[in-house]
Amino acid sequence: QDGDETLEAFSEMGHEMMAQLHGERGTQGYAKPENETTGGLYTMAIQYGYGWLWHRAGLDTRQRMLCAVASFTVLRLDSQVRKFAQSALNIGLSKEEVVEAVMQTAPYGGFPPALNALAALDEILP
Repeated sequence: QDGDETLEAFSEMGHEMMAQLHGERGTQGYAKPENETTGGLYTMAIQYGYGWLWHRAGLDTRQRMLCAVASFTVLRLDSQVRKFAQSALNIGLSKEEVVEAVMQTAPYGGFPPALNALAALDEILP
């Protein structure tokens, strides 16, 4: 990034990253473009979260995904753990890598959230 990106550029970058990570799931539910309830806020999440943050230097997409899964685990956001764990496989992470990222959170974020996330992974990952 050179610092000269516009909101339009961040939107485009964000949509491309969402498609890479989540595929069709990235345009459903609260992420559906025509969702009147979430549309205003989700537009900023796409620009900032997926457009700016996921394109920063220093970490690759796989590393960022492991950080996201671990963060959602500690925050006890099970639906996001499920979504991002599935997306982790889309970008080449293995089930074992995702499981290890969640397990790593147990001493820091608590064993119950880590166990809940692992149970969710067990349900959704092959």
